[in-house]
Amino acid sequence: MLYDKYERWEIGNDERNAESFRLFLVSLIRNTFGKIVAKNAGFRDKLFSMLKISGFEDLKSKNTDETRWIAVLFFDIFEFWHKALKQL
Repeated sequence: MLYDKYERWEIGNDERNAESFRLFLVSLIRNTFGKIVAKNAGFRDKLFSMLKISGFEDLKSKNTDETRWIAVLFFDIFEFWHKALKQL
């Protein structure tokens, strides 16, 4: 869903939907990982470290270029994780 929005809204090349995408990214990550982050400090630290953020609020405050970079990083992490799980 995130990748679809990134592509359809042309986030990589266009500023028009950057704020909406940033809020969508924060919501998606918070809704997907929020409960785990709240219960597991180790997971929280690793997730935030991988995304180079200090927390969900930090992600909200990123500029457009930083948001693009975090989204692409998230895509790469997800792809790696998905491929690694297939190998097991």
